[in-house]
Amino acid sequence: MKKVIWIIPNIMCYLMFAAVIIFIVKNEKGLLKINELFIWVLISIILLLVSIYGSYRIQRWIKEGKI
Repeated sequence: MKKVIWIIPNIMCYLMFAAVIIFIVKNEKGLLKINELFIWVLISIILLLVSIYGSYRIQRWIKEGKI
């Protein structure tokens, strides 16, 4: 049960990353006009890094037997 409590938010982070990428692709021209594209790309990169780190941490905890 503890695994599910940690894995579901991690999956949600990956889904948020996918949604942000879709948003960026669909609104690229508009974001360029208002000079916000860089910020959205930076947000997506940070979200991806957080998701990857979360996956690594969960995997490490499972191997250590903590969850």
